[in-house]
Amino acid sequence: MGDVYRRYDDGFLVRRMTRDDASIVQGWYGGMGGTSLFDLDIALEVFPPDQGFYIGEYEGKVVASAIRIPWGKDKDVFYGSYYYVDATYRGKGFGTRLRDEVAREYVGSSILCVDAVLGKVAANNRAKFGYKDGFETARYHGKAITDVNTTSTASIHKAEDVSTDDILAYDDKNFVRPGNDVRHEFLKRWLKIPGGQSLVAKDEQGHVVGLACRRPCDKRYDDDVHIVGPLYADSLEIAEHLFSEINKDISGDEVLFHIWYKNPDILKLIAKFGLEKTFDLQRMHINGDPEEYKPSVWSVTSIDVCGF
Repeated sequence: MGDVYRRYDDGFLVRRMTRDDASIVQGWYGGMGGTSLFDLDIALEVFPPDQGFYIGEYEGKVVASAIRIPWGKDKDVFYGSYYYVDATYRGKGFGTRLRDEVAREYVGSSILCVDAVLGKVAANNRAKFGYKDGFETARYHGKAITDVNTTSTASIHKAEDVSTDDILAYDDKNFVRPGNDVRHEFLKRWLKIPGGQSLVAKDEQGHVVGLACRRPCDKRYDDDVHIVGPLYADSLEIAEHLFSEINKDISGDEVLFHIWYKNPDILKLIAKFGLEKTFDLQRMHINGDPEEYKPSVWSVTSIDVCGF
């Protein structure tokens, strides 16, 4: 069992999430579709054994979860997700205690970013907690196709054939905060996910101008479904080139893609590859605005653990 952060008189306790817990949490989300087998596991591996990954337990059973991951170099920006309470145990205040009395203390006055479902959830975040709207985000899906015309002159390379330092330097240009050692360690594992693919685009001078990573979904729930993220590229043409190339070995399978509508050209890429909207979300912030938007972000790393 993970370190216990708080115990309550009614038997409810909040503790550190373990790898076994992560499998249970992923199962809750697996029924909704599009859950990666690796996202939460990798995050648990690379972050120090500190707070940030929370499990609510009652009578020996895992009943609630939440994560608050510090992605800023100095813990100035957090990403929150996996807030869930088992349906059997709702209405008892377990989720509220886990989120408001324990997880909130860890974030403190730092910026917290979440992607909330448009409508009631987002409205509640505004009214009850004081969240501010950032911009709308969304998941798109479609069949992996490669027979599209792209005009990019970039050369495409497997990540394993490119200097890791060059990839990390490029990631720093696109990520919410540069120079985060934990993000670097996370990305090193992300580039080598079993069953996935990672590609790098270079210009004619050999400079990295794009990065695309793909990983498989949990086959317990989604067979032959893959998530592309991050997709970072210096132009629409390079983004299209990378997206086409990263689909080549999974042609015909289902692909998921998480976007920021704020990118003015993102819908051109979506249309070119025939992707369709799955659902909309609202990026929200509390305790300030991290100013995370960059036009080179075409798909975020993970809406489960790292929405940048």
